Amino acid sequence: MLGDVDWAVIALYFAIIAGIGIWAGRKGKTTEDYFLGGRRMPWATAMLSLLATEASAVTFIGAPGDSYGGNMWYAQMAIGSLAARIIVATLFLTAFYKLKVTTVYEFLKHRFGEATRGTGSAVMS
Repeated sequence: MLGDVDWAVIALYFAIIAGIGIWAGRKGKTTEDYFLGGRRMPWATAMLSLLATEASAVTFIGAPGDSYGGNMWYAQMAIGSLAARIIVATLFLTAFYKLKVTTVYEFLKHRFGEATRGTGSAVMS
């Protein structure tokens, strides 16, 4: 059971996180600002952010132990993930940069029209 002090710490944590979010997002006005940091973020920073978001304690602790025990599922997934990133970067990111779009839905609208964008939005909701 959580006591009053525990709830106070949790509330303070969420208040601090919300405050940081409001402070950091005060300059963002467009989808480009929100999704791409106004295109001001260096590529290395974006890459490290992506990798840090994807990695977890399971990645560093559980996966090697599981693989050592004979279950190579995670290793296969990591190799497939790397291949998928190369394909996505080659096919999609180049198209996104050419059209200067920030979401797949904007891309669908430019490439195939409003009906396809709407259908894509409905299917992925």
